[in-house]
Amino acid sequence: MNAKKYLVGFICIFFVCNFAFAQLDQFGPDDYGKIIGQFIDPATGKPINEVFHVVISETNPENIVYPLMYKIETDENGRFSVEAVARDYYIRFSPTEYESKYACEPYVDYKKRIIAKVISVQKCKVTRVFLKPRYGGRLHFKLVDQDGQLINVPDVFSSKNLFLEVKSEGEFQCPGINIPGDKLFDAETFYGCLLPGKYLAPFSTRAGGIGSETVSGIEVAAGKTTIVPIEFDLTTGISGNVIYNNSTPPTRVWIHARLQASNDSVDVLSKKDGSFRFFNLEEGVYKLDYLTVIDGKEISGEQKGLIIKKNHITHANITLDNEG
Repeated sequence: MNAKKYLVGFICIFFVCNFAFAQLDQFGPDDYGKIIGQFIDPATGKPINEVFHVVISETNPENIVYPLMYKIETDENGRFSVEAVARDYYIRFSPTEYESKYACEPYVDYKKRIIAKVISVQKCKVTRVFLKPRYGGRLHFKLVDQDGQLINVPDVFSSKNLFLEVKSEGEFQCPGINIPGDKLFDAETFYGCLLPGKYLAPFSTRAGGIGSETVSGIEVAAGKTTIVPIEFDLTTGISGNVIYNNSTPPTRVWIHARLQASNDSVDVLSKKDGSFRFFNLEEGVYKLDYLTVIDGKEISGEQKGLIIKKNHITHANITLDNEG
């Protein structure tokens, strides 16, 4: 049975790959033109001495599964060239460094109206493109407690577990970023190359023991750095220890806290000393589920009826039942 599945999978991959290559094989040398590009500063009119990522994709692909697309990185002087099949293309780009004063160029807005620059490539001819990126702004994220003080990250995060996004509130679709927790482990991080406008920043901690929230109304201005404090309420939550045979368990324990009224939940791994903490929780009644494996044996259980109140840490120890 497995052999048949592998054979079917291989046949599918074989045909998919051959179809993709056939897309390119149907074009001869005379079907191509050349694109030569240069990035120009919009204020000075002079070439930009930076490296950019450039994506060139056809406007009306005959095959939507395998559209023609060219991904290029410019040289250090912002110049690039590429051989491309003759047709119309969208072109979008982004600086390679977050410290750049230029913004990423978005592709489409939320209503799917195309706003990217269009270029036309003709057979056996050179198309010259001068790209003028707009000036962008930066965000400076800070993880702070309820008093506005920078968080001592190792005291709060038991693992690299905070995920932060940045999305546009306005007309344009943000190029899209995800900042994993390890980038925020010094409690501060920068993100740049954003077009001026309003943004929101949802953050989640699926394995972090901290409730998720969204920071909205973030203003980004050209040439400016906007400070964005992400506040965690460290005074409302659950704290406890995992106990095994009257001692610290030999392995870390997965603990899942669920708000019974809404089913909102968050996870955490106990620390090496058996301690665990949940912060920034909503008020309500919670249930804790826990799971670990010791000496090849799965141990699990639950605690119900944990009442969480504002500005109060509820203590709840977990005793692992060796009899399972």
